[in-house]
Amino acid sequence: KLGEHSRLWISQDVSYVLNNNKGTEAIEGIYLPRIEEELHLRPDVFGDMCKLRLLQIYPFHCKVYINGALKYLPNSLRYLFWADYPGKSLPSNFNAQNLVELHMLRSKLEQLWDGVQKLGSLKHINLHHSILLSKIPNLSLAPKLQSINLSYCYNLKSLPKLPGNVEELLLDFSGIEQIPSSSIESLCNLRILSLCYCKRLASLPSNINLKALEELNLVETSLQELPSTIENLIGLRHLYLNGCKNLEVIPKILCKLTRLQKLFLPYCSKLKNNIFYGIPSSIGNLYKLKFLDISYCRNLQSLPQLPLFIEYLNAKGCLSLEMVSTSRSTLTLGRWLDKYNTDNEYDTDIYRRKFSFVNCSKWGENAISNIFKEFLYKGMKPQVVVCYPRHEILKWFNNQYEGSSTTIRLPPNWYNPKTFLGFVVSVVVADKNIDEDEDEEECSELMCELHLMTNKDRFRVDVFEDMVTSCLDHIVMWYTYFDHSEANFERYQETLLELKSYNGVVKRWGVRMLYLKDALEESDDGTTANFESWRTDAMDDGTTNDEYHSSGRGKKRKLL
Repeated sequence: KLGEHSRLWISQDVSYVLNNNKGTEAIEGIYLPRIEEELHLRPDVFGDMCKLRLLQIYPFHCKVYINGALKYLPNSLRYLFWADYPGKSLPSNFNAQNLVELHMLRSKLEQLWDGVQKLGSLKHINLHHSILLSKIPNLSLAPKLQSINLSYCYNLKSLPKLPGNVEELLLDFSGIEQIPSSSIESLCNLRILSLCYCKRLASLPSNINLKALEELNLVETSLQELPSTIENLIGLRHLYLNGCKNLEVIPKILCKLTRLQKLFLPYCSKLKNNIFYGIPSSIGNLYKLKFLDISYCRNLQSLPQLPLFIEYLNAKGCLSLEMVSTSRSTLTLGRWLDKYNTDNEYDTDIYRRKFSFVNCSKWGENAISNIFKEFLYKGMKPQVVVCYPRHEILKWFNNQYEGSSTTIRLPPNWYNPKTFLGFVVSVVVADKNIDEDEDEEECSELMCELHLMTNKDRFRVDVFEDMVTSCLDHIVMWYTYFDHSEANFERYQETLLELKSYNGVVKRWGVRMLYLKDALEESDDGTTANFESWRTDAMDDGTTNDEYHSSGRGKKRKLL
């Protein structure tokens, strides 16, 4: 007597009860994860299940059909999850007052219901990939509603007025043409608004005032400009404008968003630098900005001074970029976070701060000079990586060698733990012989290893990894700290430094052994690289340099 059970979760039992209309008021929960055969249900299949609170139908491979329109759903339902729901709407007599979560992904729904319902318990609506959905009911009487997912609802062009408690609104790949101010004006708790790939969306409300908004995703929209009221988004942390090819200007008022941490502008091909267009110089005021992606902004000619704590700059494919203006501290504070390892924000094993100018074919000597000064300043902290187009290694690297791998005999008495700071490495990465106008480029992996070898021992100094996508020869430059104070190199007859690369992408090596005395020598432009201050200053997390390396966190680093 399966119909008298309070809970049904075995597929065969659920299929039997639903196929044969054996449901009773005793059933409170039905969970159908997968079925072997198609189900053909009667329109009144749930007619006797007046106490049903949970209904979850998620057939992975087989379909559930209804012989006609569904006539009844219990008003007692609190959780309704029905993937691939075949009906055009929910039953007209269904009262959703007790419903807490509604999930009907990939449904055939055209609308949920007519009119206005009291939805005092509803917290989550998920209708993604309901491609026939063209209308959302008035949700103003849903005071507890927190999230709405209408992604991939291609026929949905507009929104009703939404209740003020909504925190997440996902409209990616939907047919939304405009966001009326009346729909979102009361969303005082909205944290995430995603309109990714809404191709018909050309503008935002002129009086947008979402002060709690933390993430705004406008990737691949037809946006032509940002409204002046965007300065009201005082809580905004992440702004995604990738591929907004009609966007010509980043307004100066954007730089009033002092909490902004990530700004993505790749493939904004109309951005350019003149009195009217481009990236405003006031971007330097965004003191919390850590990630800046301007890749493939092909008309961009120069970069203004960057914010102090920026960790990741991607200017790949900026074919017109000639000038880079950076502050003295830009490349020496903060970290670059490995995208595959985001849990431990302060583990240097997964960090290198990356500054990429791949395929910036018009990069001038002034830009190279500025970046190299930054690289020298304050002792080249181990996390900094710089990549720029050139085929000659700077003369500052006083040991240069041809080929993908080589071995260097180090001079006697080369190592003193009190004065030796480490190795500065520069490599020439070979071009890939591809068209510089191609957006999708062939990738190869750059992997370099540094080892010290004696007649008795072998020490790994560093492992460096990155993906190379370039149509030009490029310089990749990084600094590796070396601390083997426990090793007595004086007792060895000789010490060799082995430089090895894989995949045949390295054409030339440049290495400089860095000593404390370098801190006292003037560089070409009269500035001094203060290496001693780096050895003694507290690290970003409050630990001293000695504590940092004794903890084991500075031994191995990767850039993936």
